Amino acid sequence: LLNAAMDFFGTLFPLIVLGFGGYRVVTGRLSLGGALAFTGYTQYIYWPLRQTGWLADLISRAMAGAERIFALLDAPEQSLGGLGEGDRVRGRIEFRGVSFFYEDGTPSLRDFNLTIAPGERVAILGATGSGKTTIINLLARFYEPTTGEILLDGRDLRAWPLAELRRQIGIVFQDNFLFSLPLKENIALGRPGATREEIARAVEIAQLEQTIAALPAGYETQVGERGIGLSGGERQRVALARALVVDPPVLVLDDATASLDAETEEAMQQALAEAAVGKTVIIVTQRVATAIHADRIVVLKGGRLVEEGSHAELLAAGGFYATLYRQQMSLLCVDETEGEGLVAPR
Repeated sequence: LLNAAMDFFGTLFPLIVLGFGGYRVVTGRLSLGGALAFTGYTQYIYWPLRQTGWLADLISRAMAGAERIFALLDAPEQSLGGLGEGDRVRGRIEFRGVSFFYEDGTPSLRDFNLTIAPGERVAILGATGSGKTTIINLLARFYEPTTGEILLDGRDLRAWPLAELRRQIGIVFQDNFLFSLPLKENIALGRPGATREEIARAVEIAQLEQTIAALPAGYETQVGERGIGLSGGERQRVALARALVVDPPVLVLDDATASLDAETEEAMQQALAEAAVGKTVIIVTQRVATAIHADRIVVLKGGRLVEEGSHAELLAAGGFYATLYRQQMSLLCVDETEGEGLVAPR
């Protein structure tokens, strides 16, 4: 309302000044120079007032944002207790009857049941809005389930101190935030004491060696805010290296290879398979090509688990996964016939 009122009167006032001033000039009660001077002075008054309005608007937004930030920082940690600092999980994850609804009642996940064994590599496949990212948010306790429970090594997630729980789970999101720091510090962000060899190993698995070697200052190259200066695929690989340096027993990849070409993704998948031996790996993706090598594929549709099994088993079943596979492969064939080369089906 403030901005609208300022714009309205800011437009109306010069018209009034020109109309009334022009009338007085025509009737000889005001000189032309006086009218022009008065019009100019009004501009000197209007713009500081207008900027004051903008400032008041920004302050009100900042105050509203500050209230939410401090409310989040002051929120008590909801934990059942029972586990001590330093405990390390084996990686068994269980979702038991988990449902999640947003505050407006919109469902995201419904009666979801899934057990992941320690060291298993599971792909969660589904279209946008199927509930894939909700599963990750629930696992890291960014959200709490509306109903049901999630267990880690047989214990409710709420039994873990929150900071300790998140040390056990490494998450690589599709959109990752890089800080205005040297590349080495961005990679070692979760574990500042990591050795050069540990960082180099993570970089090798993430297929970043050639990229870093081509940079003018190598590991000391300054990265811009949000990764300015790096491509989308390079930012994703830096985020993957960051998670690998922490060496978590549970590794979650949320479309972490979406910006990579097929050749780089294949090399990364092979290196990751070797490095993740003994780790529980959850791959969240929309692409069959990314999920195809997982030990087990879980297919989501409309927030529900509709199919589960290996790639061969799901193809033989001829259900939703098989249909999705044929659709994505047909897109791959179209790209090849158009001469665009082999690309990972999306």
